[in-house]
Amino acid sequence: MDPTKTPAMHPPPGVSPDFNAPDPLHAVNVFSIIFCLSLCTILLAIQLCTKKLLMHGLLLEDYVTILGWVVFVPYCGLGLQLVYGNRGNKHQWDVSIAQMAGFANIANIVCIIYVLLMLMIKSAVLLQYLRIFVPQRNRSFYLAWILIGINIVFNIGLALTLAFQCVPRRKIWAPWLPGRCINVGATLMISAVSNTVTDFATLLLPMYTIWNLQLPLKRKLGISAVFTIGLFGCAASLVRLVFAFELIRSEDMTYLLAIEYHWALAEITSGMVCCCLTCFPKLCRHLAGQAKRSLGRITNPSSAPSPHHSGEQAKVLAVQHRQDPYMELDDLKTSSTGSSGREQWWMKKYESGVESGV
Repeated sequence: MDPTKTPAMHPPPGVSPDFNAPDPLHAVNVFSIIFCLSLCTILLAIQLCTKKLLMHGLLLEDYVTILGWVVFVPYCGLGLQLVYGNRGNKHQWDVSIAQMAGFANIANIVCIIYVLLMLMIKSAVLLQYLRIFVPQRNRSFYLAWILIGINIVFNIGLALTLAFQCVPRRKIWAPWLPGRCINVGATLMISAVSNTVTDFATLLLPMYTIWNLQLPLKRKLGISAVFTIGLFGCAASLVRLVFAFELIRSEDMTYLLAIEYHWALAEITSGMVCCCLTCFPKLCRHLAGQAKRSLGRITNPSSAPSPHHSGEQAKVLAVQHRQDPYMELDDLKTSSTGSSGREQWWMKKYESGVESGV
């Protein structure tokens, strides 16, 4: 039996295997992978530059996000390898046994990377939530850390399960070898279910805190916008869940896993974008202030501040940043004086912003 000429799956009745069948979604697949990686890279670069130059520098969640991006690069690279290897998005009867071996090897690595990526992204989002919205140890503080702990334990356990799903490991891409394997479809379904549940939990926890603050509706909507981008990730995880159930009932892994890969790509991109948007209000306000001052100097040169005044103003801003190093999300922060004190702080901040035209 020639593995280069034998199909990896028996075709349905009346269908002939075609190893040279083109991928009708080749261009779309390549574009989606490159677009998602480029978008995350640009937003992360803006986030890091803003925090380094305008704010307090990098914090723990920023390093977790950077680590997630580093892992995201090979995830996209392996996706392109599947596309250009002419193995993904094809029915398994149009793939030879030799091609299937390469697909199974790459698919296993991609699944492991995905699990680790979701661990990093959700941890980064929850760490941001803890720093911005939970200044003291209350119920939300413990819920967030419990969720982080569940993510760490479950995803690391799942990654190890996927890595050693067959004994010997080579049996993953060479199923004819002697040995034993667990049910891959069931493992992927558990992964999809767990990630869907934790996706919604990671999204709902910050939203619950935001909408329980005594703030105007417009203000709540503005703050929520940063986190509601995670809704796209939740929707993508639900679609992944549907394909995970399909994988249990079907042996057509090359076709179903390729589709699931792109929904996982959308879920990861949504999470990365959510991690990178917390500093954008600060950046936009800084750029708007710079534009306003530049326009003021052009229209009214006599009102331009003196160098001495600019230096004093810079010193004041530097002191403010040292005293309050967590001014982020449009200077959002909570007070440690309790619930009513926190809401009063937010209202003062809002009113002062309206009066000053910010």
